Amino acid sequence: MENNLIDLAKLIFEGEPKSDYSIHLELENYNSLEDLFEVLLHVFVYGYKIKELDVSTIHKLIPYFRSIGVNFHVETIPYSEYEFLTNPKYLQKYCIVGEACFKDYDLKNLQFILSRNYKTVEKIEEMIACYVHEIKNDFVNSFISFIRFDFKF
Repeated sequence: MENNLIDLAKLIFEGEPKSDYSIHLELENYNSLEDLFEVLLHVFVYGYKIKELDVSTIHKLIPYFRSIGVNFHVETIPYSEYEFLTNPKYLQKYCIVGEACFKDYDLKNLQFILSRNYKTVEKIEEMIACYVHEIKNDFVNSFISFIRFDFKF
């Protein structure tokens, strides 16, 4: 599976975005919506890295995901609001994606910290990843984003 995801991510993110629905996928080999969500997070991480994005450009992934028929939603907040993550209410709602996921990206070693409620959602639209992008010695450009996917646009 890992090589297929890398090949898929390269097909999606190398070059300019392709037109909506132009890359046809069959995603029937996944056991659950949670698996599909995690696959899309892997694709997100790869796209984020290959495009060398930041808080002001992360939205540029939207047309790339549309090329595979997936709507990519992203909302960002300043890193100064990081303390919200210590609130148990949030830890139960989100799948946390830490900055360690983005260093020396390797699908075999990548892990997402999954919250307790993550496995109880019934629709992929209800699953949210919280990506903490902490840039060392650069508090101003550090940010937190909330990522979700759906198949309607």
